[in-house]
Amino acid sequence: MKNLILISMLLRSFSLLAQDIDEIYFHSGEVAKVDVKRVNEKTVEYNYPNENATLVVSKYAIERIVFRSGRTQEISERYEVHGENDWENVILLYDPDEAVGLKKVQDVLGKTKGFFSGYVSAAGSDRRANEKLLREAAELKCPFVLLVADKDAKGGMQRGSYGSQSIKKGVAYTYEVFTPKTITTK
Repeated sequence: MKNLILISMLLRSFSLLAQDIDEIYFHSGEVAKVDVKRVNEKTVEYNYPNENATLVVSKYAIERIVFRSGRTQEISERYEVHGENDWENVILLYDPDEAVGLKKVQDVLGKTKGFFSGYVSAAGSDRRANEKLLREAAELKCPFVLLVADKDAKGGMQRGSYGSQSIKKGVAYTYEVFTPKTITTK
């Protein structure tokens, strides 16, 4: 009988300890038992137990958070890209913080043809460069592209307008590996 009471008390204390921690469920399949400090507009900040370093990860890398109170907060949906035909499902990111916690795959390029490929408006050239950038990421099965350079050039001879060219450079990202960003604390 004493053993049963002792086991009951131990199980109860372990369940109380387990409730004193938050759980982050990443789209990569990992689960982190942490202390969530802040849920921002684009990122989540947290600490591992008994550590002072604050880690930051993009909301795009997180499926949900289960707080120690028992409340669950859905953070983001998982975007699936299976090939070039899914290019419209690729998310274009503009802020590097939105890519923290995602796996960098490779650089991608979206470039329209040269200046004399026809009379193309700047808006049309920009739209085609975006599409090429997203298609290249989709070929890699990457649901995210961080835009790192965006350049437009007007064509023509002696300031005459013979078309426009747009060059966009990006970095394709996927969910596979979790790598948080560390914020140094005082």
